[in-house]
Amino acid sequence: MNKIIKLCTQYLSKPLTHIYNTSIIQGNFPQTLKYVIVVPVLKNGDRSQIANYRLISLIAGFPKIFEILIYRQTIQHIQCHNILVCEDFMFRKGLCLDSATYKLMETIFDAWNDGKCTAGVFCSLIKALSYVNHELLFKKLEVLGV
Repeated sequence: MNKIIKLCTQYLSKPLTHIYNTSIIQGNFPQTLKYVIVVPVLKNGDRSQIANYRLISLIAGFPKIFEILIYRQTIQHIQCHNILVCEDFMFRKGLCLDSATYKLMETIFDAWNDGKCTAGVFCSLIKALSYVNHELLFKKLEVLGV
């Protein structure tokens, strides 16, 4: 098994590195490698209702590795340049929904202890990504150096 891994590393690492680097420099990914299998998975409820399913994308190894490389570089850039506000819990290592909930409760209790009124507005962002203006998003990312 080690021999196979060594051979794969020896013969595949240089061409794959070239393809990855070229894709990053040119800002595009080879169309032939964008093949994805999308599988519907039942969330809950009636199996005959389309809304009760979520889609899972099964991505081949090559694009998955590329995705991981881009993710790591993007996170490193975000952290290096301190781009995210401290209230953003989504893309920070070690922070999660529990951290956000704790921060919210702490803020509410602090306000109550100071005799202040508190109010909250909560929005569902389930379909938010469907309405993203990609042209504007790319311009913002460019301004941020991504």
